[in-house]
Amino acid sequence: MQWAQKSYWDCSLHRASSIMHTDDESPMSLWPQATIEEVLGAIARGESVERACARPGAPSRATVFRWLGSNAEFAERYADAVREQTRARYIK
Repeated sequence: MQWAQKSYWDCSLHRASSIMHTDDESPMSLWPQATIEEVLGAIARGESVERACARPGAPSRATVFRWLGSNAEFAERYADAVREQTRARYIK
């Protein structure tokens, strides 16, 4: 019984992965700088990463988080955007 459940689960994961974003392995260099700036700007203006990445042509949320872990410059710029978001929301 346990084997059958795992097999079903594996099949479900395979089907789900085939309809999800395929850009998760994309290096930042393949994305237009304007798109990256737009995502960071949206975050700085108060949008969540999920909402910023839901825009047409934007990288997936998983891609942005992967960039955070692999690109120090992007991580610093993301931190700046989050600080700006915090200032806009809470500091008057």
